[in-house]
Amino acid sequence: MKIDIILYVLSAIVLLLSFFAYLSPDPISTNLWVIITDLGSETYYMIFAIIIFHLIKGRIGFITILALLLSGSLNILIKEIAKMPRPPNPKIEETGYGFPSGHAQTSSSFWFILYLMIKKFPLLILSLVIIASVSASRLALNVHYLQDVIGGILIGLAIAFLIFFIFNTKISTLDFILPIIIFIFSMLNFLIFVQNYTLIRISGIAIGITLYPAFLRLKLIKEDEKINIKYKLIFLIINLLVALVLTRIPLKEFLQIIPYILIGLSLPIFKFLTFYTENKFKK
Repeated sequence: MKIDIILYVLSAIVLLLSFFAYLSPDPISTNLWVIITDLGSETYYMIFAIIIFHLIKGRIGFITILALLLSGSLNILIKEIAKMPRPPNPKIEETGYGFPSGHAQTSSSFWFILYLMIKKFPLLILSLVIIASVSASRLALNVHYLQDVIGGILIGLAIAFLIFFIFNTKISTLDFILPIIIFIFSMLNFLIFVQNYTLIRISGIAIGITLYPAFLRLKLIKEDEKINIKYKLIFLIINLLVALVLTRIPLKEFLQIIPYILIGLSLPIFKFLTFYTENKFKK
């Protein structure tokens, strides 16, 4: 299948990039590792999640986003509790504590739960390659110790299994409950433990994305309905542009929650517009 070939090609590209980063001298090596480590960044995961939500299946994107949000919020809390330092003389600027690696943890949660839901071997290969490469980049850039990366991977995998098990029970009320739990957990984490504004952004997306199960319940979105690929691509591109613009709004402190609520809302809204457009032109 074409999608399998694409996944294998993407795996090969990431592997080759890691290979060249390992063999190249500085500053080329550092620049290549930065490209790889960015695969585990907030912006890239937002792009990946929107693509999955629109092109694969909304529910798969929804559950993957929840795993990512929970993993990110929990990572910040564990770091604040453990208070373990980063290595000296990092090659790039990083802030905060070292254990567990946030890049390794969120990458493991995101890509492994995606594999658990789709269960395609080429996706497993891509998932393992990205997790390994992003984790290796954190060591190569000297921003984490080995135990930070291993701890991040193990916690990330545990979260992926947990979320998959919860949603595998097919209890529909959890679609509403879990985003609200993540919202409350992230807000309490921010108010009680650490004023990291990533928690505010996580809270915003979590509360915004609750619109998706509401749309499903109201039957404004039907997951099993076939949609013309051109409509999917149109609203995917618009959703990506809207989300990227929203992340660039220069709001300070707690006000950062506003654009991220809108990002969370934008996914089901553009998903609904895709279905509405398809049905309108069918008629």
